[in-house]
Amino acid sequence: MCLIDFMLENDHGFDYSHLETQKKETDMQTINASVFKAKCLKLMDEVNESGEEIVILKNGKPISKLVPYRSRPRSLFGLHEGKIRSRDDLIEPVDVPWEVEQ
Repeated sequence: MCLIDFMLENDHGFDYSHLETQKKETDMQTINASVFKAKCLKLMDEVNESGEEIVILKNGKPISKLVPYRSRPRSLFGLHEGKIRSRDDLIEPVDVPWEVEQ
């Protein structure tokens, strides 16, 4: 999070609207706090399924963001196991002579 994002999220009554952020939130879904309050559980399920974030507005100002929960893996080793397949034997030597051997 950059300093400008921090100031925009924690504005403490100051207006930082003249500053541009690096991350554009125009493509995110927004919802008023009163509507969010009425549909909270349904919206939580939608965010969990779709993975898209929802910005919650109060008086037209963003006050909170509903994001899907993603746990961090304990280790990056084996993270993509079963998701990537190779058709070749990566250990088998190739039939092409190396330049170093010539």
